[in-house]
Amino acid sequence: MEMGLFQQQSMNLVMTTELRQAIAILQVPSYELTSYLQEQA
Repeated sequence: MEMGLFQQQSMNLVMTTELRQAIAILQVPSYELTSYLQEQA
């Protein structure tokens, strides 16, 4: 019987509302950005 030490590493990514909004803004083309931001305001 073999005994050993095992280590496990995990990472969880949480999509916050702010992160979702930032991703959405980054995907908007620059020529549509002004109107998009006015809609969101």
